[in-house]
Amino acid sequence: MKLKKENILVVDDDYDMLEVLGRNLKAQDFHTYKASAVLEAIDILKTTNIHLLITDLQMPGINGMELLKYVSDHFPDIPKLVITGFPSIEGAVDAVKSGALDYLTKPFTKEELKKAVEKSLQSRSGSSTIPSKKEFPKENVYAGIVGSSAPIQKMIEVIE
Repeated sequence: MKLKKENILVVDDDYDMLEVLGRNLKAQDFHTYKASAVLEAIDILKTTNIHLLITDLQMPGINGMELLKYVSDHFPDIPKLVITGFPSIEGAVDAVKSGALDYLTKPFTKEELKKAVEKSLQSRSGSSTIPSKKEFPKENVYAGIVGSSAPIQKMIEVIE
């Protein structure tokens, strides 16, 4: 199985939901990163090129709405998809105002997730879903590995 280049960050305080989403996205050949809290998600955003954020709204401490606002302010090119087990019209409106492109209510099907993810990734700057290196400089997260040759890139892909 060859993974796509898109990195998807999933944020939910429900461990089971994180696992299910991670498996579904991996089955669609995406790289997935999981966070169970907003601060953990922010750390991932600062060190990883994320192409799509999927977040729950209702979480203890800092909630998903605050994460949406943070990402809109600091990473405006990242599309945002909201999932929630507590749907409301007000919540949906607030999520869209905070930059969410889509809003899924739990439980949702694999097909609904797939369509929402594809739609969100396609909306990204109208063309390519993969940012150029100029847009997001990659920080050194591979313990000093230096190089851009094909074998090095292959090794980094395996690590990811």
